[in-house]
Amino acid sequence: MDPKIILTFVSSSIKVVKDLSRLELYRNRTSIKRQKRINKPVAVIIQFTEDVKGCIIFEFDKGLSVKMVDNMVKEVYGKNIENMSNEEFKEIFKDVVGEIGNQISGSSVTELFNMGVKINISYPLVLINSEDLLISHKQYVESVLDTVYGSMVISILFDDLFDIEKIKMDSKA
Repeated sequence: MDPKIILTFVSSSIKVVKDLSRLELYRNRTSIKRQKRINKPVAVIIQFTEDVKGCIIFEFDKGLSVKMVDNMVKEVYGKNIENMSNEEFKEIFKDVVGEIGNQISGSSVTELFNMGVKINISYPLVLINSEDLLISHKQYVESVLDTVYGSMVISILFDDLFDIEKIKMDSKA
């Protein structure tokens, strides 16, 4: 469990969320845990390979994820999510949340490459309402970031055998 990898993902999360959605994230705590399950209603999973293998999981409270999406939609489309149909919102919501995870991971991978660590990342897997889905029995690092709209949890699993395709099947995503 390389601390520079963990710190890079946490610092990239804080920066990217602020840049994309104008929301401030504040670091609450970082700890080592065992047996990773999805605990929040919105999650993005990205597998990484090369020098380090495993996955990064970004989980969001509903209030935080909706506020991030609303702020980003205002920037791109110039309208509030209240002015969208349910179907339009569902489609955009999943895409925007996946893009947030993708941008954070991309930023982290670039920083790590500059430190001599090569990592390739998968496309983001976005899970909605998949609480309690078991991801791994192995030990992982968890960092909690807070906002006034709720929290974001970053979980990093260093696991040579992690299989995102199995998670897709288990979640029916």
